[in-house]
Amino acid sequence: MSNLSLIPVTSKNRRAAEKLEVFPHQTEFIESIAECMKEADQLAAWHPMCIYDNDTMIRFYHVRNDPGARLYKTLV
Repeated sequence: MSNLSLIPVTSKNRRAAEKLEVFPHQTEFIESIAECMKEADQLAAWHPMCIYDNDTMIRFYHVRNDPGARLYKTLV
C-alpha cells in the first residue's frame, strides 16, 4: 500500500533530492533540483520539499510563498 508524505529538504535528505532527475523531454522547461536548492539557500521564501512513497523519495516540490505575490510551484 502506498503512503505518500511531504517532507522538507534538510541536510539529511538534500543530497538524495539533488540526485532526482527530470525526464529528458522536460530538461529545457524545468531547472535542476540543484538550481532550485541554490535559490532556496539565497531566498527564504522558497520552501523545497520531497514527496515520499513510504520511505522512498519519489519527487521534489519547490514552492515560493511571498506575501502579495503568486505561489510558484515546481514538481519534478
